[in-house]
Amino acid sequence: MKAYVYFDSGTTNTRGYLICNGIVKDSIKENIGTINNVLEDDPKVLESEVYKIYQKLLERNDMVDEQINDIYMSGMATSCNGIFETDYMNVPVSVKKYAQDITYHDNETFQRKIGYLTGLAVRPVPEGELGNIEQFNNVRGEEIELFGIIRSYQTIYKDKIVATIMPGSHTHIWFSQNDQIIDILSCIGGEFFAAIAEHTIIKASVTSNPTVIKEDALRYGFEALKKYGVNRAIYMVRELELFSNAKTEEKDSFLEGVINGDIIKALLLHPLYSRLDSICVAGKAVYYDIFSKLLQLEESQVKVEKIEPKDQSFALAGFLTISEHL
Repeated sequence: MKAYVYFDSGTTNTRGYLICNGIVKDSIKENIGTINNVLEDDPKVLESEVYKIYQKLLERNDMVDEQINDIYMSGMATSCNGIFETDYMNVPVSVKKYAQDITYHDNETFQRKIGYLTGLAVRPVPEGELGNIEQFNNVRGEEIELFGIIRSYQTIYKDKIVATIMPGSHTHIWFSQNDQIIDILSCIGGEFFAAIAEHTIIKASVTSNPTVIKEDALRYGFEALKKYGVNRAIYMVRELELFSNAKTEEKDSFLEGVINGDIIKALLLHPLYSRLDSICVAGKAVYYDIFSKLLQLEESQVKVEKIEPKDQSFALAGFLTISEHL
């Protein structure tokens, strides 16, 4: 039997999976992430809690450490605030190359080597210069999800050049060709919206997690962005609060048009945009509504696809894909 334990660790949550012969036998989710290391000013908090998840997985399945071939971690566990910081791997990279270049390091708590699935970066020129920083992009964690998406949606990705928009705290756009990641475009998405919605005067006008999009309001927000820039366009949400009868859903949609419209502007400027066969939006349905409508407003001729998890998370599907090359 070949057994792995895989940890997908984020800022606030960690999932642990016990995988035997390519099949998920058990999983545990805990509300623990890199934020706990920061808040408690202790770099070992996350490591200790992840080890507890590991012990629970073994105990619940009547297994011992010696029966586990390897342990792997991805996401924020490999960041400077995580368990072991790894350098980014440069694109282009295929799933096979990614699996071959995993960093293994001895871990004191686990008393064994851990395989760290590192993030990816675009760094085509020498680092350290202010004038060329627009050429750099980086991501940590979502690369595993993309490998899972490509595996799950072969009919969309096979023999195609595809841009995959992955909304989140940071919204990343991945450019892939077959199973190879060839470029990245990194933006702030959810964090930007949350900062405006929770920590400015705009808080009185919008919700933190919109679920319904009003197309006209989205369009007005996008047009305001293009005409006046992001600063003035955001403040116009306040004007809607004071001088209109706009409902909360409309103000939410206006702000989404500003923030995510800026991401669409960056996508349209990317050199690979003109070569795309399709654009995929992975995540909640509301984001498909947002990005597909914004692309329509720009009269994009590229087909837009909705990507949703099937019978397992994107991260788990990605790790299972990687494990085939270990």
